[in-house]
Amino acid sequence: MVSPATPQFRRGRPSPESSRPELADLRRVLARDVARRFKRITGQVIVVTPIWKDRAERKKVLRAWADHPICKRYQHERACIRCRLSHLRNSMTDDAHPVHHRCAFGHTCVFTPLSVDGQCVAYCKFALESDAAVDRYVELLDVLAENACSHLTEHDNHCVIHPAPEHVKKDQSIDFSGDGWSEVVHRAVELIDEQFADPDLTVACVARRLCLNRDYLSHLFRVQTGQRMSRHIFLRRMQQARKLLMTTDFQVRQIALDSGFLNTDWFSHTFHELEGITPSQFRRNARRQNDTPAPRH
Repeated sequence: MVSPATPQFRRGRPSPESSRPELADLRRVLARDVARRFKRITGQVIVVTPIWKDRAERKKVLRAWADHPICKRYQHERACIRCRLSHLRNSMTDDAHPVHHRCAFGHTCVFTPLSVDGQCVAYCKFALESDAAVDRYVELLDVLAENACSHLTEHDNHCVIHPAPEHVKKDQSIDFSGDGWSEVVHRAVELIDEQFADPDLTVACVARRLCLNRDYLSHLFRVQTGQRMSRHIFLRRMQQARKLLMTTDFQVRQIALDSGFLNTDWFSHTFHELEGITPSQFRRNARRQNDTPAPRH
């Protein structure tokens, strides 16, 4: 089952739910917990800001982005101001999506919406020394945002946004029957299913292999499936990792590599954030439930 497309919010037009205290609570949780856990895992500082509804809030968002530790020293430079305005324009579009670029000062600036159960609830801005880990960081932010909402709803059953059911959030396998997708999206899904174990497979890589523009393909994929392509790649890899943990005796390091995760520590961190337990604990629990040892290879 595929989650619905992410609703977007235009300048000066707050959503009907945007002023509800439940969403305000969720944004505070995102700002506090997501930023803290992201820094603990990656060592990187991120700025999480709410969806702005008027000019005053827009100014606060721009100031918050400017105060990022890497950006702060350049915040009054014309190029840095243009960068923040570019992120702001992206947040005003009907298809806000993760974007990054190499700024004039040699850093990689990243802007990404944070979504919970298919709904955009906040925006995230951070800067890196290189763009090598951008896709991995965006994947982690998705997982952290889902978990933040799950923890909130455990204490507040009246939260507007509820996490997706476990079978949808964790597996999210795509059903080809009667979906009405274009041939391009079908080819992208098939390519990912065939090559997800390649750690170099990214959205840009899929676009190159299909001879398409990355932004165009990303937009088409999200609009037609309701899911970002980078998240689909990540969830497909996690699905394979869980399968191998349950059916083989492979070491966690080997399972990470066979599932498309180049870095074992990164795999363990993101697996724990997604499942709430370590890969080894997941394997032990699965074997206790099945009451049979995994076959040896």
